Amino acid sequence: MKLLERRKYKSGGNEFVFHANNEKGHIIEPKKVIGKIAENSEINFTLHDLRRTFTTLAESANIGTYSIKRLLNHKSQRDDVTAGYTVLTPEELRVPALEIENKILKLAGLQTEKSQSNDLNIGILIDSLNENQKNELLAKLFKEMHSN
Repeated sequence: MKLLERRKYKSGGNEFVFHANNEKGHIIEPKKVIGKIAENSEINFTLHDLRRTFTTLAESANIGTYSIKRLLNHKSQRDDVTAGYTVLTPEELRVPALEIENKILKLAGLQTEKSQSNDLNIGILIDSLNENQKNELLAKLFKEMHSN
C-alpha cells in the first residue's frame, strides 16, 4: 500500500498507478518496463515469476489454499465442491495479504521480526472487529488523543 501511495504522489495527479506517456496514459504492454527494471537491477524475471514468488511465500506462511486462490484471482474448478461454499470477502483476505507483505518485507530486510508481528497483530485485531466495535475504538482513540 505504501508503494502505491508513493507512486500516486510521484505521479503528479495522474489517474493511473502505472502511467505512461502514450495516448492511453497507462502502460499497455509491460515488456519494456520489465526490461528496464531487469536492466537496472541486473535480475531477469517475468510477471509470472512474481506470481510464483507470491504464491510460494503465501504457502510458506501457511495461508489457506482457497485464500491463495482468491488472492491470485484464480477460479475454482467445477469439480471442487468445497470452493463453492467458500466465500472470502476483501476484508477477510486483507489479513493473509498483510502476512505475505510482511514476509516479503522481512526477506528484503525492510522489516524486523518485532515490527512484523506488531503490525500483523494490530491488523488482525482491527479486521476482527465489526463496524460498531471499530467506531467505538475510534471514539476512544479520539477521546484519548484530545484528553492529553
